Amino acid sequence: MFGDPNKSPPEYIVYIDEAGDTGTRAIKPLDANGATEWFVLGAVVIAAVREPKTVDWVREIKESVRQTQRPDLHYRYLGQTRRLRASQILAEKELRAFVVASHKLNMRGFKNLRAEVRGSQEYFYNWCVRVLLERVTAWCRAHAIKHHGAPQLARIVFSNRGGLRYSQVVAYHELLRHQSASRKLYLPRGDIAWDVLHPDLYESIPHDQSAGAQLADIVASAFYQAVEGRSPTWDCGPAMALGPRLGRRGVSTAGVGLTLMPLPPARADLTPNQKVIFNHYGYGL
Repeated sequence: MFGDPNKSPPEYIVYIDEAGDTGTRAIKPLDANGATEWFVLGAVVIAAVREPKTVDWVREIKESVRQTQRPDLHYRYLGQTRRLRASQILAEKELRAFVVASHKLNMRGFKNLRAEVRGSQEYFYNWCVRVLLERVTAWCRAHAIKHHGAPQLARIVFSNRGGLRYSQVVAYHELLRHQSASRKLYLPRGDIAWDVLHPDLYESIPHDQSAGAQLADIVASAFYQAVEGRSPTWDCGPAMALGPRLGRRGVSTAGVGLTLMPLPPARADLTPNQKVIFNHYGYGL
């Protein structure tokens, strides 16, 4: 069941941003005018008491990379040396980062008829969020039990993307929760820690109005650059610099702090360049 926000305020805040797009009808490089080959979700998890620090962290990064004329911090507008520096500074902060990287070529032309019957137009995005939140909520739950003796709630903050109705994300999670409670979860490889979440604690906010969302942008964009092995700007340096902050199970980040889709990862037909970041984090492709 969901956690109860009336008992205590959220202990954690989870900021989520993305890089690439969710299109699957036509995909590059197989289709010249197709959608991006990769879709990446990045999450930054902080203790709620540290929320004010995110403003200071963004200010520190902007000053270090000399991006002070823009009101917000945006990875895509940084040169390569500054991208690396931004990632290095972020890796020093008190947070955890999680990434889901979907190699979409196996999804080319895919349609989810089950989701379309329910009226969902964002089933692929929702599926990626599910995979991400399985890892994030498991970490939050374990951390809360260790440090507070019981599970604690997390507030989920999405960096606002055009065209997405976030009510569909909440509705999808309600469906998953009911399926989980009745042990009828579709594709039951994993499950969200539902006692960490509550429908009233989801929100979306414009990128330029949330320092936390700008930090999540660094995570998502750094790993997007690392998986885009066909790009002339391909570089794994910033994503590797974030290693100290990635969620892990024991010493392993593979499938925890960094998750490669499709599942199982052996189904992904990756180029040597695309494999570098995943092998760095323990996939052994």
